[in-house]
Amino acid sequence: MEKQSIRDAYKRYWLENGQAPVSVFALCKILDVPEAEFYQFYSNFEALEADIWVDYFTRTTDQLKDDETYRQYSCRI
Repeated sequence: MEKQSIRDAYKRYWLENGQAPVSVFALCKILDVPEAEFYQFYSNFEALEADIWVDYFTRTTDQLKDDETYRQYSCRI
C-alpha cells in the first residue's frame, strides 16, 4: 500500500459521502487492508488531511515552475 492509495480512497469517500469516514478502521475496511498499514504513514485523519493539502500545493508549484508565463511574472506587486 502506498500513501497515494490512502489519500485517493479518503478523497473518494469524502466525495461520495460528504464527510470523512467514521474511523480509520472503516477506511481500511474499504481499502481491504489492516489498520497497521494506515498507521505506517499517518497517525490520524488530521495528518492525512494535512498531507493531502501538501500534495496539492507541491503539485501546483511544480506545474507553475514549468509554465513559461508564470516564470515571467515579477515578484513585485
